[in-house]
This record gives sequence, structure tokens and C-alpha cells, in this order.
Amino acid sequence: MRAGYLEIAKDHDYIKVVDADDDPEAIHQKLFHLLKRLIMISYPWLEEVAQKLDQLLSSKVLTLEGPKGLGKKEIAHEIAKHKLCSSNNACGDCNACKTFVAGTHPDFFILNNPDSESIKVDQVRELIEFMNLSATSQHKVAIIETCNLMTIQAQNALLKIAEDLNEKCSLILVSDQVRSLLPTIYSRSHRLLIKEPSRIDIDSWIKSLGYHDETVFNFPSYFSPLDILGAIKSGETAMYREMYSGFQHLLLKGNGYEKFIKHFKDLSLTFNEKLVFLNDCLKIQLGKNLNFYPKTENTKELSEKEIFNLSNLIEELTQQIFDLSKVKGLNEQVGMNYFLSKVHSIYN
Repeated sequence: MRAGYLEIAKDHDYIKVVDADDDPEAIHQKLFHLLKRLIMISYPWLEEVAQKLDQLLSSKVLTLEGPKGLGKKEIAHEIAKHKLCSSNNACGDCNACKTFVAGTHPDFFILNNPDSESIKVDQVRELIEFMNLSATSQHKVAIIETCNLMTIQAQNALLKIAEDLNEKCSLILVSDQVRSLLPTIYSRSHRLLIKEPSRIDIDSWIKSLGYHDETVFNFPSYFSPLDILGAIKSGETAMYREMYSGFQHLLLKGNGYEKFIKHFKDLSLTFNEKLVFLNDCLKIQLGKNLNFYPKTENTKELSEKEIFNLSNLIEELTQQIFDLSKVKGLNEQVGMNYFLSKVHSIYN
């Protein structure tokens, strides 16, 4: 790397080299602080990650836990890139960094299973074989994404390698569920829990990216910050606004029931996602009537009996969502007709 150090450019997707003393240690420290700043700029709710970066980089076994869509996988890859860099600072200039970005680094292994409900023991054994091979460079790194999907047999197999990792090997576990692994795995790893930011914080983050007309309330409650950003970039915001607008029209006008049913059925969402959206809408209406949220022109005043019935419907719908997570294949059309007809009866 030539003399200089890296600095964040105006476009945060890029970095630039500026003049500096030709001091390798100074360059290393500058790169380290740059990584911390990039984390905070990209995902401001990851402040704890940035503050503990020293510990995370030195951990042989690291477990990152928290809800989906908070940047855990991205952080895991940045840490792996840092460890594999010839200069130990993710310089982006060495051959190790270039092959990592290209996805061809011989000492990097990633295990993910997005299309399956579990990670089997044979897959973990493949990872173990990789870790037991001699490194072609100074370090070897393996990442298991969605490690909460590992079977007990797979976790037991992983435990053996976690106990015997040498100084040149690192293992990073990324889990979308808290405390989903065996206690013995946690006892052998550095665990960091990443908490979901508040809706106010997510709103501020969205606006800081230049999307001033967007708000977290335009999207279903199960959307993570990165889900929201992805939906905005792909132009899906209009679909969710139309869904909410159609639901408000159904509540206020009492008509358009058949049209709304058809529109809802044709949406490219799963049955569970549709139920969660419906539940979100009902909770907002209940919250406005109970003065938890400010009333708007779309708020329909409900009687005490209607509020009671709406509260019961939300509870029933919440149970249905839970049941759907346990029992697949429940009839979508029957379910949506049932719940929307009950909403219709409360508001008309």
C-alpha cells in the first residue's frame, strides 16, 4: 500500500487516499478507526459493535445474535475481511482483500442455507474439513449464517472444532434468534447481542439517507431497517401505501369489501405477512381510539363495545399468526375472508 491513509469520501460507498506520513502503524490505526466510522455511518444502531471492535477482531469464536436485517452478516464479513487482509486492516489493496471481495479467497468459508429449514451435521463436517486444512495465507475464517438453524447434531459437531481452534483460525456465528445454540458453544465464544433500534431511530436513519418522505409506519412491523431500505430502493413503498389506504377506505366507507379482498389476495406476500399487516392496521386503529397515537382524519371513533371487540379480534389474529408459524398450509382464502368479515362487522 502506498504512503497515505484512507478517509471516508462524500459518497460513503467509497474511500479515498490522502497524504499522510509513511508510518505503517499510523496507517493501520487510521484504517481501524475508519472501519468503526463506516459501521456507525451505515448502521448507527451498531454503536456497541463499533466500541467493541477490538474485542471482536481478536475473538477466535464470535457469536453475533439479534433480529434479522440489522447488519449482522455485513459486520461478520467485514471482520472476516479484516482478519484475512495481509496487513490485518482490510486495506482493500492487497491480493487477500481483492480475492475476498471476488469471493475466491481460499482461506474463507461461508456456510448458509437460505432455502432450507435446518443446517445439517454433514454441512458442519464440511466446514470442519476446511478448518483442518493448512492455510495458504496467515489466517482462515469461517462464517455460519443463520446458525440458529443448526440441528443439535450439527451443533455438537461444531463444538468439537470450537474447542480446538488454533491461533490461525476464526469462526463467526450469525444467529437470527437469541440463545438458540447449546450453552457449551456460548461458553467457548465471545457473544454480542445486537438489539433492534426503536421506530424513532429507524425513522431518523431513513431520513439521514435522503428518503425524507418515507417513514417506518409505511411498512409492516416485521420489517427490519434493512428490509425497509430494500423496499424503498426497489420501489415497493407504493404497494404498502396502497394496502393501507385500501384498508382505511374499507373501515371508513364500509364498502369496497370484495375489491379489497381481491387486491389483498393478489399481493405478492405470504399468508403470514398479510395477517401481520392486517394486525398492524388494527393495532394502529385501536391505539388511536385509546389515544396511544394521535388521531387523524382517517380515524373512526369506536364505541366501548367496538373497542372491546377490536381488541379481541387483535388477540385472535395474533394467535392465528402464531399457529401459522407452527402449522403450514392453512387455507389463505378462508382465513382472510374470516378476519376481514369480522373487521367489517366491527366497523359497520
